[in-house]
Amino acid sequence: MKILGIDEVKAKVISLGDRINVPENLLPTFGYNEDLARPEIRVSNKSYEYVIIERGKIISQSSYSNLDDLLYVAFRDITFSMALEFEKNNRIKGQDFRRVLFTKHEELLRDIDLKFYDRLVDYHYRILKENPFDDK
Repeated sequence: MKILGIDEVKAKVISLGDRINVPENLLPTFGYNEDLARPEIRVSNKSYEYVIIERGKIISQSSYSNLDDLLYVAFRDITFSMALEFEKNNRIKGQDFRRVLFTKHEELLRDIDLKFYDRLVDYHYRILKENPFDDK
């Protein structure tokens, strides 16, 4: 599979982000790191890298040979941040906050790509299987 250059990856991320009006500050950086836990996307000859650095320490670093896998992880994180803000502003007293959070998270990712949506629904299912909703 051909690895796209950093500019092509950036254009793809911005284009997908435009579908759901992603705020610029939630987009990753491309080829440079701010060292503030904002994700960075790097491209090498063999893979795409998704790196999170905070205070000079690598918090997370993943490598993908498939662009869709990189895009899924990036937009899973981006849409989670957006859904968290939505939930904070739409919290329902007595209801497990994850009901609103997960619903919005899935809705946002669905508007980007149905395959990403399916992966996220499965991810949420596994979380809830171990830790069911707790409405009190």
